[in-house]
Amino acid sequence: MIPQLDVYIPNDYIRALVIGFVLLFVLRVGVSLFWRATIALTKKTKSDFDDVLIQRTSKPITIILFFFSMVIAFNELRLRPSFDIWATRAIWTGIVITSGYLIYALLDILILSGWQRFRLKSQGRVDNSFISLIQGILQVVLIVLI
Repeated sequence: MIPQLDVYIPNDYIRALVIGFVLLFVLRVGVSLFWRATIALTKKTKSDFDDVLIQRTSKPITIILFFFSMVIAFNELRLRPSFDIWATRAIWTGIVITSGYLIYALLDILILSGWQRFRLKSQGRVDNSFISLIQGILQVVLIVLI
């Protein structure tokens, strides 16, 4: 609990909502500034690896930040212990699932970019069905792990 904030916002639920939204906003702005700085540094690269990386990881990172802000906001509420435990476990499950998807997206990007480089070096004589097989295996592994 934030002790000074309960003077200004006495309702626990509204205070938790405000804390959650403000924290999510601040974290999202921080991540956006980081991505913009990264884009500015990698603008001169020839590959589109960094653009694809930012595009594929932006939503999972935002979802993880949302769950994190929910964990912090729930600390402001005085809930029954059984519901508090259930809600906390549900939120952490969401974080784990989203982190698993984030890891899958990163591996997929790395494998696809490596495969494209290999294909360019071999002058197009490689079949694309192999990469489809690897992507299918990664998706199955993601489902099994989650």
